Amino acid sequence: MNDISIDLKEVFKIMKMVLIEDDPSKYVKDLEMILKLFNELDRYDVYVRNLKPLYHPNEEYCSLRDDYHKEESTDLSIFAIELQDGYFKAPGIKGRRRIRS
Repeated sequence: MNDISIDLKEVFKIMKMVLIEDDPSKYVKDLEMILKLFNELDRYDVYVRNLKPLYHPNEEYCSLRDDYHKEESTDLSIFAIELQDGYFKAPGIKGRRRIRS
């Protein structure tokens, strides 16, 4: 693995470009950790370079029904205790006053 070291002058130059006025030595440790993580990711590049993409982890055929609209409708009014103007009439909620129009 490569030895990772950050030059304090380079950090200062970068901070000056992005207009950060702070002590660059505070960021050296964080930047070294970031570079270390990127180097670790590079190690895995050898393993994943020849892998074929996985489109679906389950390679079995998924047989779902065709999605289509049926024109039939069921008349649910046969289950209604009482209908009013084509709507189901339900008992009122206890404790609520009925608003009359």
